Amino acid sequence: MITATQERKMVRMARSTLLPADVISARVGCDVEEVHVRLGAKAIRRGVGTVWILKAKSSDIAVRRSAASDPSCPSDILRRLARDRSFRVRSAVASNDSCPSDALRRLARDRSMWVRSAVASNQSCPLGVLRLLVRDRFALVRLRVAERGDCPGDFWLRLARDRSPEVRCRVAHNPSCPRDVLRWLADDPDRRVRRSLARVRWCTPDVLSQLARDRDRFVRSEAARNRSCPLDLARQLADDPEPVVRRAAVSRLRRSGVSARGLPAS
Repeated sequence: MITATQERKMVRMARSTLLPADVISARVGCDVEEVHVRLGAKAIRRGVGTVWILKAKSSDIAVRRSAASDPSCPSDILRRLARDRSFRVRSAVASNDSCPSDALRRLARDRSMWVRSAVASNQSCPLGVLRLLVRDRFALVRLRVAERGDCPGDFWLRLARDRSPEVRCRVAHNPSCPRDVLRWLADDPDRRVRRSLARVRWCTPDVLSQLARDRDRFVRSEAARNRSCPLDLARQLADDPEPVVRRAAVSRLRRSGVSARGLPAS
């Protein structure tokens, strides 16, 4: 609590025209409104570096988030904002590709899963930090790792075996996923994962052939509808006992210019 005497002294200090830059920087976030306003104006006149400090010390979360997400924000300010009391501000720092690696390492252990998931999506995230996040207890964080295109080889099989079907679906939808991992996912116990896999354009013919024999009719229909589905496989699926599969296969054949003669009506 600031006493009335202390407040008067701070106001007199803020009115001074001879304040050094470090004093302005240290006091710019003061709770006394007149001191904050006067020092803020001095900070703007003194230069850009002090303006960043002003933003980092602002009582307005929106101002701090704006600074935290700005690619031109200085590293020392980002380190300061990485310790902000608001998880929204820390998330903005974690999403900033200019965030220094030491701050990302700190944020990777943040108590908020939203902050950790933002670190996992950051393209500047060091490999060592990703190795920590791929084992995170929250599926959202692991899912963000699975969305990356630069995961090392040993990550893919681990993510393909993840306990969360949503993470495994995201692995299937990643164009960087190795083909042997796609074959692994074709045997996934969850039909949602197999359906997701059957939809992806980069699914290989051998994987689609495996999915075309799946026990789930919607997996087979997605395989038949896939633009990468070989025409001979689509012709086989056009005779499937399930109407939804036959319709998908006929649609695929017609899109490829195959004559409708001899194809099932539905």
